[in-house]
Amino acid sequence: MSTTVPKKQMTVIQAAFIGVGSMVGAGIFALLGAAGAVAGSAVWVSFLIAGAIAGLQGYSFAKLGATYPSGGGMLAYLARGFGEGHVTGIVSWLFYVTGAIVGPWWRRPSGGMPARS
Repeated sequence: MSTTVPKKQMTVIQAAFIGVGSMVGAGIFALLGAAGAVAGSAVWVSFLIAGAIAGLQGYSFAKLGATYPSGGGMLAYLARGFGEGHVTGIVSWLFYVTGAIVGPWWRRPSGGMPARS
């Protein structure tokens, strides 16, 4: 009996679907009402600005991924730029803490829909 070990890598298509799914789920559907309440009829301008920022972020990560191919993501680029020292450790923990805070925060506008399923 031979067991096949799956490859531990992500394709560009898979990464793109993760990014698009996050933006559509959190940004467009959950926050459209809140954005409309703040921006009024100019809500399309805020989405245009957010789209431009997301495009620039995607471009920078694509360039980093092409320059430093790694499965570690943003933290691998941080370690590559600053080394394996205190700065990398502190920023890594801040990255994880931010994720722990922002994750539940994004659920609030949707009324906790993922928790009800």
